[in-house]
Amino acid sequence: MDWLTPSSLLCWSIIIYLAAAIVAINFYRHPHLCTLLAQSGCIFASVLSAASAFSLLISGKEKLIIVPFKSTIPFISIGMTLDSLSAFFILILSIIVCCVSIYSIGYLKHYYYKRNVSTFHALYIGFILSMMFVFTAGNAVFFFMAWEIT
Repeated sequence: MDWLTPSSLLCWSIIIYLAAAIVAINFYRHPHLCTLLAQSGCIFASVLSAASAFSLLISGKEKLIIVPFKSTIPFISIGMTLDSLSAFFILILSIIVCCVSIYSIGYLKHYYYKRNVSTFHALYIGFILSMMFVFTAGNAVFFFMAWEIT
């Protein structure tokens, strides 16, 4: 059951967010299917990230270090750190993302075939990911990169 740890749940939620963004871009000609798939992916990923944050908060661990990319160039590593403060903010973000994603399914029906809703989904998911990266940034360089994306 190694995939139920807070760090692996957070990594899986990031992967699902990225997959939802790719699905949204690929289904741009079918706005109804694009909305259902992208927002369902966002809801599922937000539940995973909320479970990750909640399990870290109740476990009492001080800090989890998640390093997806180490560079040989100094200060360019993309390290993520999950502590109790970042877990709290990710929990709040996940609750908001779940509510907004549920509301967006019905709200975006007014824009089908008038606007490109796949662009909305891709930008929305990009914003969610950048906020998660701001909350979990392990060093100042990665924090500033995530902050600028936001």
